[in-house]
Parts: sequence; structure tokens; C-alpha cells
Amino acid sequence: MTDEFVTANVQIGKCGICCSYCPLFRSKKCPGCSSLPSCQIRSCSNKNNLKSCFFCEEFPCKLFEKGFPWDLSEFSTSKNPPKEIVQWKPYSETYIAFFKRYKEQKKNENK
Repeated sequence: MTDEFVTANVQIGKCGICCSYCPLFRSKKCPGCSSLPSCQIRSCSNKNNLKSCFFCEEFPCKLFEKGFPWDLSEFSTSKNPPKEIVQWKPYSETYIAFFKRYKEQKKNENK
């Protein structure tokens, strides 16, 4: 079983990114969530037994708001790739703010 899930023949990563549309994934340069153990989003989602972070009550959490340092050399096909650390944030601050507003509206509707 993979860590991604498929809906309507589209593969979705743990973080919600559409792998099927990603050029790295399509060109086989990204192995997908199953092979990226250093991804903190993947680790958290697995720990909480979730297919995707979107199913988590805490989404969007600090991993999405602040991101986390990730060594992109995992994606390299070189034997000794140079470390390339980035602050990984899959979504923009605008999207996070929009999702928080939507979540708050839903919460208020259920009161």
C-alpha cells in the first residue's frame, strides 16, 4: 500500500498536493510519499493513521503554517548529492488563511 491515495484516478500526497500533476512525480524523479521518510507531514499523517492531512481536525497545523526544513537531496539521482535544505511549505499563506476561515464558518454553522 502506498502513502498516497487515489481518487478519480488522480494520486494525492499526504499533504494534499496532487502528485499526478507534479512534473517531478510524473518524470519518476519523486518516488512519492512512501519513499520520503524525512517528510514531517508524511510522518505526522502516518502517526495519526490519516490518508491525508485534510482529514485531520487540526489542519492546517504548524507544519503547514510555518513549514519545516527538508533536504531536497532526497530527490537527486546522484550518488553524493549536495545538501539542499529548504523550508517546505506546500501551501501559500493565502490558502491557509482561506481554509481557516472556511473551517471557522463550518464550525459556526454547526452551533
